[in-house]
Amino acid sequence: MLFKHWEFWPYRWVYLPIFIYYFLQAIRFRNPAWFSVVNSNMKYGGLFGYSKSEMLQSLPQEWVPPYFCISNREHFSSVLQKLQESPFDFPIILKPEIGERGIGIEKINTAEELKAFIQHINQDYIAQQFSSFTEEYGIFCVRKADSKHFSITSLTYKEFLRVKGDGRSTVHDLLEKDPRSHQYIPKISNKILQQIPEKEEDCLVQAIGNHNRGTLFRDGNHLISDDLTQRMNTICTQIKGFRYGRFDIKTHSLTDLVEGKNSHIIELNGVASEPTHIYEPHNSWVNGQKSLFEHWNYLVKITKEEKKSGASFEPIYLTFREFFAYRRLIKGR
Repeated sequence: MLFKHWEFWPYRWVYLPIFIYYFLQAIRFRNPAWFSVVNSNMKYGGLFGYSKSEMLQSLPQEWVPPYFCISNREHFSSVLQKLQESPFDFPIILKPEIGERGIGIEKINTAEELKAFIQHINQDYIAQQFSSFTEEYGIFCVRKADSKHFSITSLTYKEFLRVKGDGRSTVHDLLEKDPRSHQYIPKISNKILQQIPEKEEDCLVQAIGNHNRGTLFRDGNHLISDDLTQRMNTICTQIKGFRYGRFDIKTHSLTDLVEGKNSHIIELNGVASEPTHIYEPHNSWVNGQKSLFEHWNYLVKITKEEKKSGASFEPIYLTFREFFAYRRLIKGR
């Protein structure tokens, strides 16, 4: 499995050529944080250490599910009171204020689950209304150098981890039968694993659209249209300082998204974004690398343009200090 499907290769293997390219650009720009000028609305352009609550505040609020912040020192009673005073209720999504690659995100269905989760957090979190819209897309938007408009450079349709019931087998047994799905069993609660779906029942196992939760990324670039591009331009131009990143959007359909209804932006990632369509199982590693280099080349050209316009890089000493602090935070989770 590890060598047959490159989507499961360790992150450092996949990104080794990009790491080399990054260091060459760091020498060229004489600063390791050369990317920091790309999205002025995000700390370090959104590569690391940026605040998710600040990111949510920067978005057009009619597209954002309601949320509130939780301090890592906050007691359960205080969090529960915030939830009771908010315009939403269970289920909710909890995600780290500062995080990466979907680590630490959890769907919470009851007060008991919330209490158990809160007791073990060691950093600030965001509690947000769970979006019940049925489809999720990753839409990568870039305002390229010498352009006044945004282009959609990647579109991914996310297939959540599911099983089809036979009326006899547990979810655990059904997952075991699939060579891709069985590896996610340790990340699923025993309560779900022991369920026995009805015959032909389409059972949703994981409702969080992350690769490390079993979500399958499908190449949806053929779905990019002028109308969708226009809708994303309307959204992007409302975000001050934004030029490069991927929106994770839940909606009932792309038609609804184009029409501006029944849709939520649940995440906006900056420089750290991936054009996730590359992880479509039928896409080769070579084609994936081509797309990654294409996007990092956009970054270089945008950086040159922003630098020419007077933007300043983050100080080198501060970059290293904050990067290692960020890594300690992630490893300590």
